[in-house]
Formats: sequence, structure tokens, C-alpha cells
Amino acid sequence: MLSEWLATIYDISPRPISKSTGRKYGTQMKRFKEYCEKSGVCSLPALPVFVAGYLHDRLLDGATYYDIRCANAAIAYAHSRIGCADPTSDLLVKAVVRASKQGPASKQETH
Repeated sequence: MLSEWLATIYDISPRPISKSTGRKYGTQMKRFKEYCEKSGVCSLPALPVFVAGYLHDRLLDGATYYDIRCANAAIAYAHSRIGCADPTSDLLVKAVVRASKQGPASKQETH
């Protein structure tokens, strides 16, 4: 399966970032992967609409701008490590990241 192969490539490819950043990105990617598995979609490579949905859900759950930026950077980095297009460069994803600057949203505000 393609996603399993890409996950293997991700696990063995070199990491040109600090150990601290690698741990943060690893935690972020674990959360994103769990979200994708729960939603029945592929995390690597991910479609921008699912990245935007994930970040939006995180925002609704109280994530800060820093949290959203970190998750966004981790997803971008994971895709670059396996040579896939960066879904975080999509305008929809960028709009969610921009919206997160206003602070955590409540679930009532979005209805």
C-alpha cells in the first residue's frame, strides 16, 4: 500500500532538524495521523482539505496560534521528507492558519 511505503520512507529518511523540533513534529504528526485514520483518509500524502479540516478541528478544541503553526509546520516537513507536494501551501490551509491568529474558536461561534 502506498501510504505504508511512504510512512516507511518517512521513518528512515534523514532529519535535518534539531532533536527538540523533531520530537515536537513527531508528536504533531502522530496526532494528525490518528485524525486521518479516524476519518478514513491518508495522512501521507494528505489532501489540503483534510489538513485544513484537521487544523480547524484543533482550533475548535482550543489550540493556540502557536499550536496550529507547529502542526502546520510538522505536516509540511513530513511531506517534504518524502518528496510529496506540500498540502499546507494551499489557500484553504493558509486561511485556517491565519484565522488561528485570532485565538481559539469555540464550537458555538462556528454554527
